Amino acid sequence: MTDSEEIKYWNDFIDGNLDALSVLFLHYTKGLVSYGMKIYRDEELVKDAIQEVFIRLIQKRHKLKRIEMIKGLVFRLLRNRMIDEIKRINRSRKIDFLSFDTHSCFELDAEQHLIEYEEYNKRNWLLTSAIEKLSTHQKEAMFLKYSNGFSYEQISKVMGISISSTRTLIYRTIKQLKTLLIGN
Repeated sequence: MTDSEEIKYWNDFIDGNLDALSVLFLHYTKGLVSYGMKIYRDEELVKDAIQEVFIRLIQKRHKLKRIEMIKGLVFRLLRNRMIDEIKRINRSRKIDFLSFDTHSCFELDAEQHLIEYEEYNKRNWLLTSAIEKLSTHQKEAMFLKYSNGFSYEQISKVMGISISSTRTLIYRTIKQLKTLLIGN
């Protein structure tokens, strides 16, 4: 869907056409789920948060403005909703939980390690280890830029930082990745 089509559907929604919002919902759902799962690894919570975002859009339709960056707005709303939900979850728990990867709980024998290691492509392994060294903020910006094709302006709106800070963040992150990859 082109930007102009998104704008048309958005404006139609603001004018009262709920079917137009359904089209945007279907268009954005896959990307929103992917983004939400990067924030918090609970698919049901992510899906619920996405639905809540769209329900609130319907409820507040009369207050919404005609904008050109609909995708950025929807991703920002999801991010905020997820943060609120994570805070609520943490407040409701009496003890902090430890998350762990069940795959790493059991040590595999040396032969299996060797077989698995040989199956990895050297470049993918290097890139993954370099990405793991990035901060959460850097990973989020790179995910939005390269996995979702967001512009710097859209990323700045989603993350709540200035456009110049977004450009600097992406530039420095790429520079850091290059340094990490060349150093290996």
